[in-house]
Amino acid sequence: MKKHFILAALLCTSLLSLNAAEASLDDSITLAVDFDDTTEAVKSVGRASAAEFRGTQTFVEGVSGKAIRLGEKAGCPLYQSKDNLNFDNPATIVFWFKGENWHGQKSGRGVGLWGIGNAGGLLMIQTASGKEGACPCRQPLELYLLHSKVRKNARHLLQPPALTKLCQGWHMVSVAWDKEQIYLSYDGAPYKGFKLQVPLSNAEFAHCNRFAIGTPSNKNFAVDNFRIYGKKLTDAELLSVWEAGKALLDK
Repeated sequence: MKKHFILAALLCTSLLSLNAAEASLDDSITLAVDFDDTTEAVKSVGRASAAEFRGTQTFVEGVSGKAIRLGEKAGCPLYQSKDNLNFDNPATIVFWFKGENWHGQKSGRGVGLWGIGNAGGLLMIQTASGKEGACPCRQPLELYLLHSKVRKNARHLLQPPALTKLCQGWHMVSVAWDKEQIYLSYDGAPYKGFKLQVPLSNAEFAHCNRFAIGTPSNKNFAVDNFRIYGKKLTDAELLSVWEAGKALLDK
């Protein structure tokens, strides 16, 4: 009986700690878009509505509720950076994506997942380009920093976790930054850090006041549960977001 009481007490303590951690994480959100039949943010510090949608809005089955369909003959939403996205301080972007019939599409071009900027300076996350005719199932995550006036062009790659196939199912991507480090993660795995020449800053991207979720690329895909946190998530916090999403998918 005493042993059962101790186990129950430990479980209760763990659940309370988990709930407290989740509440603390939610408090740091600066933009949250669920894409449940709308591109309107459910939480935002800045503008909640999309500044523009390029293409046709189509909603499909998501991780929870609905997701937005993006890519070729679909489109992409653009959101105001002001107050929603801050490069001067540590921050984290997390979102889920699912390829649409990628296994049968043999184009070697990468798929743009998120980005901000233009020829005056660009930060973009995409699946890396591969050989023509090859399935994108094992392509790395690719982060580009291009055309900046304060740094040399940089390209960082992150291989997906073992046994992960990007052409199948939902996947979670995260990019975070803190001082002179930028971090990437696939599917809740611990962050891999990359050294920056200089820290990211709002001044570096002052020429572009909006960021895009997705691009009108050559492959269609869905995005769900887009989040920006006003801090750099720990590996444990990132894993908790992944596990919460997986629990919804497994229902």
